[in-house]
Amino acid sequence: MRRLFSLFTLLIILTMFLSGCNTNENKANSNKGIVYIYPSNLFKGDTKILQPHLDIIGGCVKIQYKGTKKFIGTSIELWENGKIKSTLNPFYSKIDGTFDGEVSVSLRDEGPDNASSSFKEVTEISQNGGYSSSTCIIPRFSSSYQYGPKELSGSKEVTDNEATAVWGLMAEKGATATYSNDESIEEMAKRVDWAFVLKVSFSDNTKN
Repeated sequence: MRRLFSLFTLLIILTMFLSGCNTNENKANSNKGIVYIYPSNLFKGDTKILQPHLDIIGGCVKIQYKGTKKFIGTSIELWENGKIKSTLNPFYSKIDGTFDGEVSVSLRDEGPDNASSSFKEVTEISQNGGYSSSTCIIPRFSSSYQYGPKELSGSKEVTDNEATAVWGLMAEKGATATYSNDESIEEMAKRVDWAFVLKVSFSDNTKN
């Protein structure tokens, strides 16, 4: 009888152990396809002292992902009067299901202050010490506008099936735009006169 009780107890313990393993495995599987996005800084450490000397507007986010997608991509939306006017410069980097790195963007006037009609835009995707980048020229807002960056107010978790706004530059006529941490990048783009929005997405190919 005592031996039967011991076997029964062992069976219960074994069942609980296997259930725990299944729970952990299910949890790990449930995290697949989730993109984790965190605010970061374009200038870090000793390089921060250079920021005011380079005349660059820009931003950076850290991204972690594990799933089945083969590419990480970025795209630019230019907004005017609350609506998307154009989508520019789709750019992709091969990842084969895993990414733990950063996406950064910078904008710099193409001409002298108060005379430039365009920005030189650079997007960079970096991971494990390597990087790829893309450059394009985009039309600039009027030099009479007041402007400022709109960054993520906190971390985000999204699925790998959606494009996510990670940084923006907002400009308005006359007065400085008001900012709220409760307002998303896209929500702010809808209410200002001009906006640059950088989006990040994951895909199986480069034709999305």
